[in-house]
Amino acid sequence: MAATLFTSESPAGKILAYLQRHGEATVKQLEELLGISTTAVREHLTHLEAKDLVNTKLVRRGPGRPHALYFLTNTAQDLFPKEYDTLSTMLLREIASQEGPDRLQVLLNAVGARLAEEYGGPAAGAELPERLRALCAALERRMVEQVLGEQIVLESTIREGGRSCHFTVVNKE
Repeated sequence: MAATLFTSESPAGKILAYLQRHGEATVKQLEELLGISTTAVREHLTHLEAKDLVNTKLVRRGPGRPHALYFLTNTAQDLFPKEYDTLSTMLLREIASQEGPDRLQVLLNAVGARLAEEYGGPAAGAELPERLRALCAALERRMVEQVLGEQIVLESTIREGGRSCHFTVVNKE
């Protein structure tokens, strides 16, 4: 989290955590959250904007002046932990234990086919390294082969306890 920059109890830390959970906020919402004045909230936001952690956009809601909405930048988003790999592994193991490995394989094949449809368009026509980068979220051999039009070897999988899925493209030459 932003703990490397701000403690979770500091006003700036609270602002960052609130924006991470809610997506965006007005000065009024942050004022209520922190229990401080509008001027103090704006000072914290100015400091966070200077560090490229918060950005603002103007939104019109009916007649009158537009309202400023504050949101996290990509730099700030990167400060928060993301345990997607842990969650994915736990979900896969739970599905396998409740539904069995055959059902898990059917579901993964369906997800693979859906991903192939989604990633097939942007990756089509590009060189192989570009297509591989576009498929970094790929889970299943069938889907990767379908999108790349290349034969691959599945070296390791999250499902089998690996930290990531690792594929090797078979050279046809």
